Amino acid sequence: MVKESRENSYVPRDILLGKEEYYEEILNENKLNVLILYEGKSTYTSTVKEYIDAFKNFSGHNIYYDVASDQSKCYVQFEYFDVVVIHYSLRLCLESGGCTLSPAYADSLRDSTAYKIAIIQDEYDLTDIVKKRLMDLKINAVFTCVPHEFIEKVYPKEELPDIEFFQCLTGYSPDESSIQVDIPSIESRQNKIVYRGRKLSYRYGDLGQEKKNIGERMKQICQEKNIQVDIEVDDDYRIYGKKWYKFLANSRSTLGTESGANIFDFDGTITKNVTQMMASNPDATYNDVYTTLLQEHEGSVMMNQISPKIFEAIFLRTALILFEGEYSGIVQPHKHYIPLKKDFSNVDDVLAKINDTPYLTQLTQRAYEDIIDSGKYSYQKFIRHFDYVVLNRCVFSKSRASSDQGEAPKSYLFASKYVSAKTIFVVYSCYMFFLKRVKNILLNLSHPLLLCAKLKFKIGCFFEKALTFIVDSPNYFNHRLLILKREIWFFLKKISPTCRTLLKGAVKIIRKVLYTLKFIIVYPKDSAKNIVLIYKNALVWWRHNEKRIYKIFIFGCKHPLQFVKRAISKACSFIT
Repeated sequence: MVKESRENSYVPRDILLGKEEYYEEILNENKLNVLILYEGKSTYTSTVKEYIDAFKNFSGHNIYYDVASDQSKCYVQFEYFDVVVIHYSLRLCLESGGCTLSPAYADSLRDSTAYKIAIIQDEYDLTDIVKKRLMDLKINAVFTCVPHEFIEKVYPKEELPDIEFFQCLTGYSPDESSIQVDIPSIESRQNKIVYRGRKLSYRYGDLGQEKKNIGERMKQICQEKNIQVDIEVDDDYRIYGKKWYKFLANSRSTLGTESGANIFDFDGTITKNVTQMMASNPDATYNDVYTTLLQEHEGSVMMNQISPKIFEAIFLRTALILFEGEYSGIVQPHKHYIPLKKDFSNVDDVLAKINDTPYLTQLTQRAYEDIIDSGKYSYQKFIRHFDYVVLNRCVFSKSRASSDQGEAPKSYLFASKYVSAKTIFVVYSCYMFFLKRVKNILLNLSHPLLLCAKLKFKIGCFFEKALTFIVDSPNYFNHRLLILKREIWFFLKKISPTCRTLLKGAVKIIRKVLYTLKFIIVYPKDSAKNIVLIYKNALVWWRHNEKRIYKIFIFGCKHPLQFVKRAISKACSFIT
């Protein structure tokens, strides 16, 4: 049914690309139902979360999400979706483990007639398995990080005759809504250089070793010269989320290398041989392994690319100290970053530039204007290309509503136009009543300013994330609820008995609401699901008004009588 509507509604790609206004007209009249399948636990990494959220934030189509990893049961009716996207957090190269595509989802996806897209990364691992999964799942298109000149070598046309390939980056430049960190001036930043790398297996060749070498060597040099840095290459020191952005914004510069690997292990043989050699000779150095096993494979396919961390540093006006390389042709030496030779022969010149504040200011501002402000490498630009692709191949047909399948059930449609005005009013009233109950509890706290400043993330953010995951991925709900409980309990241990008693009451209310919503998801009814979906829209509203709400809250705590008078006055004017 979907395939037939695609063929009847085909719009030539050159027309869509040629006229922006024509594209907008087609998009407004032909919105597609797009389902994004992803691995829920991977969203602790900012890059993964921003990549997944970009579809909801920037696409002109109706975007839906579901966690489809490990052993998740499939409750999705795929016939109601025009496009299904497998995000790279679901590793197609793996056949078991938490990051794999659930067998239940794989079976349903295999039989679906939707236009199926796979977004793949780390394509140098078990490439042959990936190709088999693409054919088995009947994937129509792949967004790949492999450079154009090597696509035929990695994905031969004779093996994958019916699959189209579109190029993409491993990540794109973040926007202000995702970072939300104050950007201090260069001279006020605490550290001269920061870096977080990792020690990768020898199997990844020279690019994998550079991530460790640049950190270890620069840390040693800076310690000898008594330069204040924060450089680590151990996984125990990794930083995620907003803490990473704050860490990066507090430094004049950061180190970086090209990401990827130039050694393709198509069938796993290289990894197996490296493992066996290290087991038989634990003292073997990288040079030993490289000469024996890797040298003949290095460079057969060039996958040295720009890392999303480079975009993050440019956004935060943190200067880049990068090993010399290509970086996908996006950043240029001396213009956008300070080049560091891989033998460190120019390290003194590099360190001298770190102390040159005017130079760093000009360098970081120029990089921001060319890379971030231009919008060339933004998620919005990527999603616009994605919209072009799916519109060109499966434009929503108006005849679909009259087909045997009928319209998609309202439980799948998040847009407010599918919800009656009465339902919106009832849910909004319930939402406001809940906020009032929470507000009354918070107003009695003895340290409201401390709550706003220190616990905004621990309570508000975790509560918001838990509710969001209820809607997007009910299978992941229990995990988020456990984190919420843990964070609240950790906080309760640190506050006074009076505040603890009050907050325990708030926790009981929150738990009741969460479990009620969970019950609605597990036992879906169209009307009940609509309540949850509208609540998601309320969360979007909360993100846009959060700072203003907290300002009002702080004012109410300092001047309760004046706050009540203003609230009554506003309410009366609204009623009249």
